[in-house]
Amino acid sequence: MPVLQLAIFDRDLRYVYVSPGAIVDPSTRQWIIGRDDVEYGQYRGSDPSVAERRQRTLRHVLETGELLSFEETISPRTGSPRFFARNIAPVRDPQGRITHLLGFGWDITERKEAEAASAAYTVELRRQKERAEASNAAKSSFLANMSHELRTPLKDRKSTRLNSSHGYISYA
Repeated sequence: MPVLQLAIFDRDLRYVYVSPGAIVDPSTRQWIIGRDDVEYGQYRGSDPSVAERRQRTLRHVLETGELLSFEETISPRTGSPRFFARNIAPVRDPQGRITHLLGFGWDITERKEAEAASAAYTVELRRQKERAEASNAAKSSFLANMSHELRTPLKDRKSTRLNSSHGYISYA
């Protein structure tokens, strides 16, 4: 079962809370409070475009007040890319004003890998089916030709006689 990753942001898009599922290291979790994604990206040495994209997403939810769901690919400096399902939801006070943003998601890498493997398997199955159909068509054509060849010589000969004195068969 995927681990839920949870983060709460204030209106300035700074972290207020981060769950252990989102950042495992306790000292990093403590460090990030009061900082934004740009600072976190710099701290980790991540691609700045990831932090900028996250900041735009957070601002969009803050401005529209709408829940936003998306998938995100993170390519670490070492290792394979990881895929995440992300959701950003506004948190409102009793007057309906947005006070915070709630970000939550989970790692969907295994699902993505399974989908890719399934797609590759489906392509291979189609290729095998096409080969089998082509082989079946070739077999049918061969059998039709052979059937024709076997019947044709017999149809052309109206009758045959055995000439016993000369030891041969003549065709009339």
